[in-house]
Amino acid sequence: NTSWYVEENVRTRTTNPEKVKIGLGRFFLYAALPDFDKYFRETINGFSYGHTPGLTMKVGQRVRWYLMVSTNTEIHAAHWHGNVVTSGHMRTDVVELMTMGMYVADMTPDNPGKWLFHCHVSNHYKMGMQAFYVVEPAAPVRDRPAQPH
Repeated sequence: NTSWYVEENVRTRTTNPEKVKIGLGRFFLYAALPDFDKYFRETINGFSYGHTPGLTMKVGQRVRWYLMVSTNTEIHAAHWHGNVVTSGHMRTDVVELMTMGMYVADMTPDNPGKWLFHCHVSNHYKMGMQAFYVVEPAAPVRDRPAQPH
């Protein structure tokens, strides 16, 4: 509910938006609804349940992932399916993010496809902290621009 889109979502996706009160709660911005927990969502870049746009890359492309936790009450276990990242001189597909933490991970994808990126904390996964990233095949050698020597 700390999404940049919370007001738009309340206005366009609820049956009685005038009855929804958006305010500050103990830990975060919330929409004051009778069944609050069923409306709470975890997001990646403000999107949930695989709707995060723009995560497209090519095989062999160098990609840098910037990860952060914007609350002081949660931990996360970020997991990439299908490819690995390098961080701290280690190759892995899962990194832990502590409260208010930041992490930089470098990826050179070698496995084309549509892959899941999500948090392994079960409640976060269930509440929407899921995205897809797409790795497209590399351009054929004949179509690549000439490289200077």
